Amino acid sequence: MKYRILPLLWLLLFEALADYFATRWGGWAKTIFAVIAIGFYIVCNIFWLYALKNGVGLGRGNIIFAVGSSILAIGMGYLIFHESYTPLQITWLILGLISIGLVTWGE
Repeated sequence: MKYRILPLLWLLLFEALADYFATRWGGWAKTIFAVIAIGFYIVCNIFWLYALKNGVGLGRGNIIFAVGSSILAIGMGYLIFHESYTPLQITWLILGLISIGLVTWGE
């Protein structure tokens, strides 16, 4: 399992970096931030293809990616961009974490 999940972890890292630079581009409108974000998004897709090739599975991989990138985006929004979240949004975050646990259970 470790070798199948590892590309997804790299995918999540580069997705978080891409989201960071895309957000910076949105706030400052400097073209270099958009170019960096696009570059990271391309790297993300390379890791996604590698994960699929190594048997992570489309359904399982997509759930891990979607929830994982959401968790990273929420964390980045809170810690870096000082966004606030409602208790309902935090509840959905916890349910997302539980879904990752359930989808990887018995792997």
